[in-house]
Amino acid sequence: MHFVYRYCPRCAQPLTVGPFLGARAHCPACGFIQFQNPKVAVAVLLTHGARVALVQRAVIPRIGAWALPAGFMDFDEQPSAAALRELYEDRYAR
Repeated sequence: MHFVYRYCPRCAQPLTVGPFLGARAHCPACGFIQFQNPKVAVAVLLTHGARVALVQRAVIPRIGAWALPAGFMDFDEQPSAAALRELYEDRYAR
């Protein structure tokens, strides 16, 4: 069983569930995001001929560095779904 916050543990504002973050509760006031079990991650190696798709990191750590599209899986998320979500998030998170 996992614990779901109703209020932000940082600033005490009510948490919301928005379209970009899917089912993740987050705080619109301070940016806190509640992740359920962020221990498993996925990475995507997307190629086109000899070319490899990379994304430029927009978050800490290593802001501005080039990397494979990757990120943590959500609670009860399948790896293939997490990989597709990460591709979408890395493409549109600007």
